[in-house]
Amino acid sequence: MVVDEVHHAPARGWERAIVQWPGRVWGLTATPWRLSQGEGFDHLFHALIAGPQTAELQAEEYLAHSQVWTPLQDRISGGEVGGMGDFTEGGIAKANDDDGDGGNFIMTTLAVIHWRRMAAGRQTVVYAVSKTHADNLVREFTNRGISAAAILSDTPQDKRQQAIDDFKSGCLTVVVNHAVITEGFDLPDASCVMITRPTKSLALYLQMVGRGLRRKDDGSNYCLILDLAGNAEEHGLPEKCRDWSLSARGNPAAGEPPVHHCHECNYMTHPAHHNCPECGADLGKPCPRCGKFRPWSRWTVDCPVEHEAVCDRCHDDIHGKLGIGRFNRNQDSLSYAKRAEEFHEEGNLEAALADYFFAIHVAKTENRPGQLAAWHTYRATVHAEMGNIDLAEADFSEAENICEGGGSLTQAALDFMRRERTKMYEELGENAR
Repeated sequence: MVVDEVHHAPARGWERAIVQWPGRVWGLTATPWRLSQGEGFDHLFHALIAGPQTAELQAEEYLAHSQVWTPLQDRISGGEVGGMGDFTEGGIAKANDDDGDGGNFIMTTLAVIHWRRMAAGRQTVVYAVSKTHADNLVREFTNRGISAAAILSDTPQDKRQQAIDDFKSGCLTVVVNHAVITEGFDLPDASCVMITRPTKSLALYLQMVGRGLRRKDDGSNYCLILDLAGNAEEHGLPEKCRDWSLSARGNPAAGEPPVHHCHECNYMTHPAHHNCPECGADLGKPCPRCGKFRPWSRWTVDCPVEHEAVCDRCHDDIHGKLGIGRFNRNQDSLSYAKRAEEFHEEGNLEAALADYFFAIHVAKTENRPGQLAAWHTYRATVHAEMGNIDLAEADFSEAENICEGGGSLTQAALDFMRRERTKMYEELGENAR
């Protein structure tokens, strides 16, 4: 038995047929990888014979090279993850609903704008999130004078063949599809692949970009990949060398990002590069604490605790030694204040101080003057306990200014701050200021 696209083998029907077959079984696939971390192929096959890597085939000019571009902002987001382990169509649509009423500017209009800026004139295969999304993209391309057609699972055979023929002859510039032109589909050469959907599946990602890696007749021998969902940042470049295995992959180990993203031109390049091969911009710098080169995405940002600018690993190490959790801008100020109070009760004043820094920082962004005044007051009491009287006085003064100018704040908040301030000076043997 010879099984093509054998990465589907663990599926129930496939597995039953393979197990019941009395003779030898050969499986063929370009992507021996399952989305489920607990599924492998070692219960069905005894050996894996790996062919050459994509980079080797590109070096020998059997495959075209890729140039991957992804936007830094306004990417197509993922959203809800379904039972199969990948983003759901509805979850993606909801995550990118710009106007809260079904609008999808990022997924359609902006996608076509990116294409016109980066790939105008290139014959392109586009991967859409859903059939509706595919139809919307075709309409957007057509309204801008670009010949486009959709190939969907329910597209009649005659219309599907006509679209393929027109694409092959050059009469059709863009083919938009949903769940059709991936594996086992014979499509003429494309010099651009535009991915307008995020995926957690490495196999699906490689199947999509693979549609553009055939050798080019025009001699350019490269394909432009417009990765509008930033999939390469999770899965790596198409030519990344990958260690395939029959075993279940388990939880992926934490490590360096699989690509470096140029913040100047949005080009995606191999993590060994310290400068962008497209525009020459610096992609990062060595960390002063550990000495390792880190891309800009790995540098500490938005941290209210004062320490040297270091990479995220050294940042975690600094905070870990102080017993301080890493700053998460998605956590509300009240959560940080509660944790700070717990640290204060335990006597871990450094950690309490840091979490009040976090609480104040987030309260400012949330525009919550009542919480902001309270956290300044509480941080002042920690400073006072540590002997940082000038810093405590600065926090008390800031809390007083907020209370007096907050409008909606109660007199009780101001009275509380003044009591704590008086208490500090009484314990110092001084008159309250």
